[in-house]
Amino acid sequence: MAVKAKVLDEGDRLAPEFVDRCVASAADMALLFVGASQEQMLQHLIVVRKRMIVKLAEPFGAEIAAFVADAFAATVVKCKIEIEKAAVGNSEAIQ
Repeated sequence: MAVKAKVLDEGDRLAPEFVDRCVASAADMALLFVGASQEQMLQHLIVVRKRMIVKLAEPFGAEIAAFVADAFAATVVKCKIEIEKAAVGNSEAIQ
């Protein structure tokens, strides 16, 4: 339970540092999928989500672990879309 105390604050919410790290990791992972098909990315994210739930279930509980894993996967998808849109916008601006 020591991990839980570090990651959760007094209001039983995720600590901002943990959330910031998850968002940064999701953005980094999104870079790996730039140019990949949606199907390839989703297949990988299904595996990542399952692994996250397993690793986070003990310190957080199953419900919070699933919430964090879902939010992480959604953030990866969102970041990938934003990166690809920016890349298209930049290539159009160069022309």
